[in-house]
Amino acid sequence: MLVLLPPSEGKTPPRARGPLLDLDGLAAPGLTPVREKILDALIHVSAQPDAMQVLGVGASLADDVARNTALRTAPTAPAKKVYSGVLYAAAGLDRLTPTARARAADSIRIVSGLWGLVAPDDPIPAYRLSMGTDLPGIGPLAGAWRGALGVELSDRAEGELVVDCRSATYLAAWHPPASADWVAVRVLRELDGTRSVVSHNAKHTRGVLTRHLLTRRGRAPHDAASLARVAQELVGSELLAVELGRPARGARTLSLVVAWQSTVAASQARLADAERLAERALAFHRRSGYAFSPLLACPVLGCSLAMRGDVAGAHRVVADWREAGTTRQADQLDVLVATLAGDREGVEAAIAEGRWRPVTRAPDLGRAAAWLNQVEVGALVERPDLVLPARAPLADLYARGVRMVPTSVYGMSTTVSSSVGARSRSGWTSRSPSSGEPR
Repeated sequence: MLVLLPPSEGKTPPRARGPLLDLDGLAAPGLTPVREKILDALIHVSAQPDAMQVLGVGASLADDVARNTALRTAPTAPAKKVYSGVLYAAAGLDRLTPTARARAADSIRIVSGLWGLVAPDDPIPAYRLSMGTDLPGIGPLAGAWRGALGVELSDRAEGELVVDCRSATYLAAWHPPASADWVAVRVLRELDGTRSVVSHNAKHTRGVLTRHLLTRRGRAPHDAASLARVAQELVGSELLAVELGRPARGARTLSLVVAWQSTVAASQARLADAERLAERALAFHRRSGYAFSPLLACPVLGCSLAMRGDVAGAHRVVADWREAGTTRQADQLDVLVATLAGDREGVEAAIAEGRWRPVTRAPDLGRAAAWLNQVEVGALVERPDLVLPARAPLADLYARGVRMVPTSVYGMSTTVSSSVGARSRSGWTSRSPSSGEPR
């Protein structure tokens, strides 16, 4: 089995005492001549006035580009520690048992615009260079690497299972030979029975699959069918479903179907599960800085705690979210927590102070939860001007089979399919269109 990963955009600079770069010490020493050329070109370009434009980065990454100029004398650390993005936080290559670490050393390879190919333990410095760069003196990097990577990888992939977690930019640098059992990993999100390709958690899910391949007991998968069976082991915890597609353009596609599990659990009134999953998402956020996690986890966690009677805990979630700089959404969640706790005086004060902003924009599926939250608030403080405007749009969505629960703020929708619903404080209850029975 050969597992191909992209590098992370975010990188952790090694400590100053790390060993210096030794290109001959990296995996695949046959790539050293190309590495030398690209490294020299990157150092030169990074010292030019237009470096950030050439490298395709913004002003906030000026320090990263400046660091490129000293790569030959920069300290290094194992690639598994330098690459610190979402995929690598989920894969946890730096926290494996000896057995899993040996499996990673044999099967994991990271395709890089600068190094071509590295193993998890290869010592590298932090750098800034994407495979999509057209580097002066070299040209488009994917093309520059294609021949050398073919020589290095094609024999290794002959007759092997190749689990390809690369993005399209890195995929362009090398395709496995026809004899390989090539499987491209795709991540889909399911919402209201509709599946769509996602980017915000695709890296995380590929990292989860990578870690599972390394840490599970038993033999490693040897072909596409056995890979799908191994991925199926994650259904019910990390995944909703796994599907293996037919071969196309040399590769089969392994589709990993995900949903925001804490939201689904809350919508099914499994509040303890919702809290556990949201806490796990926030713990992941603290390690990786993945900004999307608290946007969904905090509303779910805060509302679940409030509905279970832990109002103080719910307000702590709000305070932590506000401290992270999310003031407007935190204010809305604070009012919703007070509403679920029955704190009428607190809600009235929040409305008077302008911390609850009534929904005024036309309703659609994305804002359905915001309208429902307003019904919750208005019902508690007996404000028809908040409740009545929501009746018609919510009734229309309900007639179309949409089901909602009050666990999100300002359009961070907890809208779910017609088979899922929960009773809200205001007495609104989801019913299945087919049976008419409360759920």
